[in-house]
Amino acid sequence: MTFKTAMQRLLALLIIGGALIFGMSGIYHEAPWIIPPLFGSVKIELGGERLSAETETLKAKITKREIAQLAYFPKLRSVDFRGSNCYSELAAWAKAHPEVSVLFSIPLPDGQIVDSNTQELDLTRLTSDQVPALLDALSFMPDVQRLRFGEVGGSQFGIQDMQTIRAVLPHAEFHFSALIGGRVFDGDAASLDLHDARREDVQELAVMLSCMPNLQTVELGSETAGMIPWADIALLKSVRPDVKFHYSFTLYGKDVNLDTEKLDYRGALLHEQLHLP
Repeated sequence: MTFKTAMQRLLALLIIGGALIFGMSGIYHEAPWIIPPLFGSVKIELGGERLSAETETLKAKITKREIAQLAYFPKLRSVDFRGSNCYSELAAWAKAHPEVSVLFSIPLPDGQIVDSNTQELDLTRLTSDQVPALLDALSFMPDVQRLRFGEVGGSQFGIQDMQTIRAVLPHAEFHFSALIGGRVFDGDAASLDLHDARREDVQELAVMLSCMPNLQTVELGSETAGMIPWADIALLKSVRPDVKFHYSFTLYGKDVNLDTEKLDYRGALLHEQLHLP
C-alpha cells in the first residue's frame, strides 16, 4: 500500500468518526431512543425533538406515552405543553411534581380552549347540559378566581346550574344577571330590594345572594308592607351572614328591626306570649 493510499484511508476514517461524533452530540436525530453522546449531555426524544437532559425549561406537544420520559429531565423548572391532548395525564404529573411550573391546554364544553393557569373564565355561552363537562375541566384549573355568566335563570342556564358550579368553586367571584320571578337582577349589585319577593322564589333568591360578590345590603320591607315569613328571612340571612338585612316590624307596640340590639319594656305589662309573624 502506497503512502498516498494510506493517507486517503486515514482521512476517510477521520471524516466518518467526526460525522459520528457530531451526530451523536450535536444535530438531533429522529431516532426514538436515548443515546449517550461522546460529548455534551444526554439527549431525550420528546415531542418530535431531541432535547438535552439538562434542560430546565421546555416547550413541546407531547402524548401520554411520552409523559414517562419526563423522568429523564431532573432539572426541570418550567414546562409548556399547550397543544397536547393528554391534559388529564398532564394534570396528574403536575400534581406529582409541584416543584415544576406546568402549563397545558384544556378544552371547555362550549368550544373554548383555555390555559390550565387561567384565572378568569367567560361562560356566557354555557348551557345546562354542558355543566358536568365543565366541572371535569375545572378540576384541572386550580387558579380560577372569576367566572362570567350570561343571564342565569332562563331555559339555557338555570339558577341551580350556577349553584352546582358554586359548590366546586365556593370562593370564586361570579358575575351574572339573574331572571327570577319575572325580574332581572344584577349580580354585581351592592344592594337589593326584595320587599315584594314571592315565597316561591325564595330558594332561587338564596342561591343568587350566595353568588353576589359585591352585595352589602338587602331591603326586605316591613310587616305593614307585606309580611315575609321568618323562615324565609332566616334562609336568606344564613347564606349571607356578612350582609345587612333590613326588615322592620312591631313588637309589643315598639317599632324594631333586624338590627335592634336592645329592647326596653320597663313598665310595660307583657301578659301575652310572644308570637312572631
